[in-house]
Amino acid sequence: MSVKRRYRVKPDPESIGCKQIFELGDSIDDLELRALYFFLFLSGARITEALQVKKGDFGEDKDSGWVHVKLLTLKNRIKYFRTLPIADLRDEVELMMWSSVSHFLDGVPSMGSKVWPELTRFSAYHTLERVIGCISTRAVLDKKEFAYKLKFHPHYLRHCRGYDLRKVRGYDVKALMDWFGHTGPEMVIRYVDSDWRQLAVRGVSVIVTG
Repeated sequence: MSVKRRYRVKPDPESIGCKQIFELGDSIDDLELRALYFFLFLSGARITEALQVKKGDFGEDKDSGWVHVKLLTLKNRIKYFRTLPIADLRDEVELMMWSSVSHFLDGVPSMGSKVWPELTRFSAYHTLERVIGCISTRAVLDKKEFAYKLKFHPHYLRHCRGYDLRKVRGYDVKALMDWFGHTGPEMVIRYVDSDWRQLAVRGVSVIVTG
């Protein structure tokens, strides 16, 4: 007898690398949305954190070759700022991403102005979902790998950045806790685990017969 099992499939960040992230973002015609998309990936920021960023919160460290940003974070009802490096200007792909953000920043009127003042969490999420559409990724079910299309969600960028920093750049868990504003290692491990069963992001249901 055939048994149907329903799985909640999640995107595999290993199959959505910086190159695909850049290609997806580079296809966005709207400069404001493109800048937000690249900023969300580079910083790994939550959308609510990104929408609070002001022009004066950015800075470039010429000695280290990194761009830094100051993020306002709300955790356990406590607000605090954290400063983190977001773009390695020695990396070709990250430099191109940052150039899009920097170009948009040039049009922001003052250092004290919010970069994305007209966007809300709801409008930013749904506009980016609509513009990007579906992404190609892969999953493993019963030790069998398959490719599939998945509707894009902006929070995927946070997970893909976590995987990139951990698996590609070799950041340790403590460094990632500071980067993503987590208070414990458990969530970081969920972010960087490429196993589809462990990723804490929204996916789609599929039915496997067997």
